[in-house]
Amino acid sequence: MHRYHTVQSYFIQKAPGSSNLILSLNTSIVHLGLAAGAGAGGFMVNTTFTLQ
Repeated sequence: MHRYHTVQSYFIQKAPGSSNLILSLNTSIVHLGLAAGAGAGGFMVNTTFTLQ
């Protein structure tokens, strides 16, 4: 979680007048990444034999 706040601070420093927009976009991208990871994990569980 520390890395997440570091990235947000960097973006705010680069465009302080657009901080709300930048934070919203950054959070959306993080959520898309989490969703993609969950989808990939679900796909792997459904397509591989984890139990015999």
